[in-house]
Amino acid sequence: GSLCATQINYSVTVNAQPPAITITPASATLCQGVVQPLNATVAASVASTILSENFNGATNNWTTVNNSAGGVPASAAWTLVNSPYFASSANWNRTFSSNDASQFYFTDSDAQGPPSTNATRTYLISPVINLAGYTSASLSFWQYLRYIGGNRARVEASIDGGTTWTTMLFQIASQGTSSGFVNTIVNLGSLLGNANVKIRFYFDATYDYGWAIDNVLITGNLALEVIWSPATELYFDAAATTPYIAGTPTGVVYAKPNATRTYTGTALGSNGCYTSNTTTLTILPNVITGTLSTAQTLCGGFTPNNLVLSGNTGSILRWEYATNSIFTIGLTTIANTTNTLSSATIGTFAGDRYYRVVLQGGSCPVVYSPSVLVSFPTTVWNGTAWSNGVPNSTLKTVFNGNYTSTGDLQACSVEVQSGTVFFNTGHTLTVQNDVRVLSGSLAFDNNASLVQVNILDNKGVTISNTGNITCNRATKPVFKYDYTYWSAPVSLQNLFGLSPLSPAGLFLQFNSLSNSWQYISSPSTTIMVAGKGYIFRAPTTFNAGAPALPSVFIASFLGVPNTGTITIPVTGGANQNNLLGNPYPSALSADAFLVDSANAATLGGTLYFWTHNTPLSASYQYSGSDYAIYNYLGGTGTAAATNSGLNVSVPNGKIASGQGFFIKGLASGVATFRNTMRIGGNNDQFFRMATPSTTVTSVPEKHRYWLNIFNTQGAFKQVLIGYVEGATLGLDRLYDGEMVDVGNVITMYSVASATKLSIQGRPLPFDLADTIPLGYKSTIASDYSISLHAFDGLFTTQNIYLEDKVLQVTHDLKTGPYVFTTAVGTFENRFVLKYTAASLGIHNPEFTQNSVVIYKNDKANFVINSGAFTMTSVKVFDISGRLLLDKKEINATQTMFDVGPTNEVLLVQIKTIEGSVVTKKVIR
Repeated sequence: GSLCATQINYSVTVNAQPPAITITPASATLCQGVVQPLNATVAASVASTILSENFNGATNNWTTVNNSAGGVPASAAWTLVNSPYFASSANWNRTFSSNDASQFYFTDSDAQGPPSTNATRTYLISPVINLAGYTSASLSFWQYLRYIGGNRARVEASIDGGTTWTTMLFQIASQGTSSGFVNTIVNLGSLLGNANVKIRFYFDATYDYGWAIDNVLITGNLALEVIWSPATELYFDAAATTPYIAGTPTGVVYAKPNATRTYTGTALGSNGCYTSNTTTLTILPNVITGTLSTAQTLCGGFTPNNLVLSGNTGSILRWEYATNSIFTIGLTTIANTTNTLSSATIGTFAGDRYYRVVLQGGSCPVVYSPSVLVSFPTTVWNGTAWSNGVPNSTLKTVFNGNYTSTGDLQACSVEVQSGTVFFNTGHTLTVQNDVRVLSGSLAFDNNASLVQVNILDNKGVTISNTGNITCNRATKPVFKYDYTYWSAPVSLQNLFGLSPLSPAGLFLQFNSLSNSWQYISSPSTTIMVAGKGYIFRAPTTFNAGAPALPSVFIASFLGVPNTGTITIPVTGGANQNNLLGNPYPSALSADAFLVDSANAATLGGTLYFWTHNTPLSASYQYSGSDYAIYNYLGGTGTAAATNSGLNVSVPNGKIASGQGFFIKGLASGVATFRNTMRIGGNNDQFFRMATPSTTVTSVPEKHRYWLNIFNTQGAFKQVLIGYVEGATLGLDRLYDGEMVDVGNVITMYSVASATKLSIQGRPLPFDLADTIPLGYKSTIASDYSISLHAFDGLFTTQNIYLEDKVLQVTHDLKTGPYVFTTAVGTFENRFVLKYTAASLGIHNPEFTQNSVVIYKNDKANFVINSGAFTMTSVKVFDISGRLLLDKKEINATQTMFDVGPTNEVLLVQIKTIEGSVVTKKVIR
């Protein structure tokens, strides 16, 4: 209000700004998991201003000190003057102008004046300067200095605020001109690290000229401390194992971010000022490798499943496979960029392959999916050795050279690529899946077997074989008029080609509708149907009959081996017979075939196998041809074991490869053959194989015995009686087998439900009081024996008795054969089978006409058999009563006589030692 004023001075200290900070890289796109170094640098060419003074302001914070003496000392003081400035003195008259033609400081020793002994001592002193935290510092100023030798113009520095001083620059020569100031640089490096530094310009002269100073500048490079934020996913080391600690200064850090992140680097000067910069790391997400399909262990010939990669991200570049799990051996690329590798692309091969998928996200390095093993375990025969050990059911077996079996062999699958592969008689090749003959050959000698197990492959597709095999089958010795029943174990077998030397017009099949044989009009164009039976005669080159010897015929079947489920039509009805055959190159379990649920509805339970047992001499009075019979109870044979060279086998439920057989049809439909019915080994008879079928899960309890009836000339028939679970006293499909009368000299049978049976099953539990009628038919009058051939089960200790009702004789068959004599005819009431002597009663035999049998033998002699009675004499009379023969002291149950060839009625009188007499008529 009174126009008065008060002035306040406010001092602002401006610290030097650190230079710009540069972060390398300024930005980057990274793959997740990649370590990125971040390097902070400061531009070295730009120095920070520590002090800048141009002396142009009305005031400044520099101070001056004048310690001059002599003359006019005040004239020598450091004084601010403005350009242009004219100095007038006794010896120095001129105009001054600084480098920027502005105000400057000037000390004038000449103006102080004489005498020559005067001393100029003037100081221009800076404010305090902080050089702590700088890596370099320098002083820049513009000057004009005129001097007389010996004088001094110094730049000095103090680190203790002006208490002590150190000379930084000592000038002993003139610098510049009054109108041409020069720039002078002084290194202040020795002052670094000090926070209380002062600079002064000290003019020390004796009646000299002067010194002008303008535009003072102190610059320096700050010592920077770079800190980083945020500290998340930053590390001190390149391996990214030591996490960065927030606030710790370091010029380099290592980032391993899992997501896009911006990092800030801050350059903090020691004066508290700072600069900062950022870098943004854009993170490409990790590729998810996903899940690959499960491992596959496959058999040769199988089709692998597609390999599918699921749950993955990123781009699929390709698929790869190798033969080892680390993908260093046999690495092969597959040009497929989809998630699925098809089974066709995988194909089939030998051994192991590991598959994986190669993926990539953006420009990131490729990654690999988990690997999966696809394996076709394989062993290869090179003609000398196996590459992967002896074959087994898990190994694909490849033949690449000649091979001859030394025993049974197991394989997952079989592939013949070259060489002659031959399985010797009695050896079995068991293959779980398919058989492929691509080149070379695969052959099975007689009685060798090829067994295949599976029906479907891993995709549920029916397994099929490829290429031909040879399957040799040998008959029993035959003459050229003998027939054999056949069935083809391979496909596309030409019927006539099987035996081209057999009469072309004598190839037959059985017409089940008419129950009769049917000639095949064109056997040369007929292809044998799997499961169907055929018959044909032996080659015409064979011997016609005795006394020459029969020969073995070998049929060589050539074709693709049959496998899997095979069906063949059958006709059902009363007494409808069907001629079928084993369709496989291995034996077949008759039990499994009979109990199969499909067959139980269409087929009877008894199999009939033809055995043409050729007589040994033309003098035989019977036909040796007959059917061996088999059902679930057991089998009956067709010839006595003493007849060497004949087919004496008793069927035991194993149907050999190539074997045809008859079976009755219950209902029209199909007969079904399955791989599960096949069994290996012992394929040496048309009735026999080694091991039970896998489809027969249990075997019923059985107690059996076999009876033979035979004579010394070779007539033979066999009967089987058994007590078995599931049987009844009536007719049972699986346990009762009807007798087939093919005109043999002798037949024998048991009887149930008015049916003649070769095999009879009776129920359990066993009844000791049970009795069984036993009938027979003979086409000749002859002596026969009934013997116990074999027994098992409870009959190992149980006696078996035969009662002869005619002779009132009871015989224990375990003590030996029962011998009797019979006339021609059928006799169903003479014999009974029993199991206890107590039930038989005691009989006193009576000598009657039924006790005597008279017949002619092959030499036309009469044979008299008196059974259990001993004869003492025989008399023969003609019809008129004339005695033709009187034979005495016979003392035997059998005798023989000859009274010539006349055709007339004779009366034969037989007398026993007991005195009984019987007379019988005969015709001579």
